[in-house]
Amino acid sequence: MDVLTDAELDGLVEASTLILKYNRAVDRESAYEILNARLEMAARREPAPIPRYEAPKTPAPRTTNTQPKAEKSWFEKAINSSAGKQVQRSVVRTLFGVIQKMFK
Repeated sequence: MDVLTDAELDGLVEASTLILKYNRAVDRESAYEILNARLEMAARREPAPIPRYEAPKTPAPRTTNTQPKAEKSWFEKAINSSAGKQVQRSVVRTLFGVIQKMFK
């Protein structure tokens, strides 16, 4: 394998099927040019009016259930507390452990 001469390299490039697609010089707009054009257009336009604040509409009061909620019992409070949930997890794990040992 040897280094190609300039003539050989030019011959390979000319024979390539990709030359039609990639051998064109394209001068595209840069992001800087696009952003500057947008800024100029925005500067020529009138500023948009600032919307006025409107107070939010208040919803109609609910009249479906006006009775106060019943207070939870001590048992419901204990079960729904974090300590109660930890006790629940411990009991369930113990039960599943016993069941697992029974079927081994």
